[in-house]
Amino acid sequence: MGGRAANEAVPRLRKTAVARSVQGVAVVATVPDTQLHTLNEVGGRILALADGARSVAEIAVEIAREYEVEPERAEADVASFVAELEQKGVLELVGSP
Repeated sequence: MGGRAANEAVPRLRKTAVARSVQGVAVVATVPDTQLHTLNEVGGRILALADGARSVAEIAVEIAREYEVEPERAEADVASFVAELEQKGVLELVGSP
């Protein structure tokens, strides 16, 4: 995932994944491979914002604002994290908002 097109992509939780917050920690189970993934606070927030309505770029703007990081850094980190979760079967990309 890279460049402008990737940042316009809209991520959402796959139908084959289940996400819950357990004692403040985001936990995601992917059904086909029965893997359990735990996410840190920022990862959990990105997952919560990946609702199928916001683009990667829009999620990055929110992360930059909430966690007071440089917008460019947030955009690169969010794009990388979304790509990782897509590869692990947690998220899918559904197109442009």
